[in-house]
Amino acid sequence: MAAQPFHDLVLRIRRLGDPARMDAVPDAELLRRFAAGRDEAAFELLVWRHSAMVLNTCRKARRTNKK
Repeated sequence: MAAQPFHDLVLRIRRLGDPARMDAVPDAELLRRFAAGRDEAAFELLVWRHSAMVLNTCRKARRTNKK
């Protein structure tokens, strides 16, 4: 069962192009693809790239607001 979601994710990412060149696709292009056609693979790649930074920023903001 767990293999199917992973397989679906791989297929979505491959729609963006060669998986070996994923870093070559700039964020601006990914945002354009998502805004223009709701490209879920583009959005997923943006989340994958930036989710740790966003989470860390939210945690820091929460700590700051608690003081």
